[in-house]
Amino acid sequence: MVDRNEYLKLSPTIMVNLQSVFMDKNGQPVKQVYRSEEFKDGEVKPVSDYRETTLMDIIRVSLLKGSEDSFFSSLFKEKNTLKRYQMYRKLEGNTEIELTNKEIKFVSKLICKHYDTLFAGQAIEMLNN
Repeated sequence: MVDRNEYLKLSPTIMVNLQSVFMDKNGQPVKQVYRSEEFKDGEVKPVSDYRETTLMDIIRVSLLKGSEDSFFSSLFKEKNTLKRYQMYRKLEGNTEIELTNKEIKFVSKLICKHYDTLFAGQAIEMLNN
């Protein structure tokens, strides 16, 4: 079996399953509520749906969530915002995607910034497998 570093030398990209499901501390799938509205019987009614939290959900929030960076980092905000948006566009609508090592590092840093250890650790493992 080839380790990850050797694999990256052979192939600069890794296929990532965006539908990987996050587990809670008891090993159960983490579910989140999705609220939307539907038009039924001539009225708009709220709808709640529970579904498992996936790697795509975590990456999407990390890419689109605002940042509390320092003034110095805000000088690079435009470039960083464009990079995040382009990554979001690349991921959106896919269940599996090929990411470069550089893209994985970028997304991993954002995830660690926005999530606690339980989610960030699982995300990093999912991105690197």
